[in-house]
Amino acid sequence: STRAEQLTINNIKFIKVILHGRSFVYNQIRHMVGMVISLMRGMTTLDVFDKSLIRQYLCFIPLAPADGLYLLKAVFRYYNKNVRFNYPPIWLNAKQRTEVDLFRRTKIYPRIASSTDVFQKWVRSLELERSKYFKLRSSKVKKSKKQLKRELARQKRKQKHSL
Repeated sequence: STRAEQLTINNIKFIKVILHGRSFVYNQIRHMVGMVISLMRGMTTLDVFDKSLIRQYLCFIPLAPADGLYLLKAVFRYYNKNVRFNYPPIWLNAKQRTEVDLFRRTKIYPRIASSTDVFQKWVRSLELERSKYFKLRSSKVKKSKKQLKRELARQKRKQKHSL
């Protein structure tokens, strides 16, 4: 699930996006943020967004900078439910949660607010290079050179073994 809320740090407005999931693939969140920013700024359409979620299409989506992204918490629900061998469950108590929240508000948020120039530069570069993003292609595109080389090497090995 996903939700967003507005956050103001040092008089700078931010959108705080909270994502819940069992796992994420490498850079998935940064691509999701890149797509949403592009939609909000009119650089792509909802049609392209919808098609980018369909397996039969390939779409080059901009990668948002990692600045400002952080892991809020990890929940080990299944581990805690199935704890064996006398290991203690993994969770934070109320005091620890308060300390983590204080650390986030006094250390992490001010650090994020001080690095807004990175994000602004990324948005400007995105606007300048918009032509290289959001081109939908069929996922049955030609094989890459790497894939072709692998297949050729496989065929050669098969030929050697059959002789």
